Amino acid sequence: MLIDVQAVLAWRQLQVAPCAEVEDVRADLTARLPELLGRAIDEAVRLTPHKRDSQGLAFAAVATWVLATELLFDELGVAPRRQPYPAEIERLLKIATG
Repeated sequence: MLIDVQAVLAWRQLQVAPCAEVEDVRADLTARLPELLGRAIDEAVRLTPHKRDSQGLAFAAVATWVLATELLFDELGVAPRRQPYPAEIERLLKIATG
C-alpha cells in the first residue's frame, strides 16, 4: 500500500485549521469577558427597582463580577488577566467603598 505524503499533509492541515480559528475566537472572547460581564452587571444594578442600600448592592455587583470572571477564566483554562477593571465596575467599586 502506497501512501501519498502530500495528501496526508493536506489532510492534517485541514484538521488543524479549524482548531486555530476556534483558538482565535476563544482568545478574543477571553479578552472581552471582563468588559462584557461588567456591562451586564452594571445594567442589572441600574435596572434594580429599589436601591435602598446602594452601597451593599454595588458591593454585591462587584463581588459577582470578580467571582464570575475568575470562574470563567478557570473553566476556559486561562490565567486571569490582571488588568484595570472595566469602567462600569470601577464606578460600582467607588459606590461600594463609599
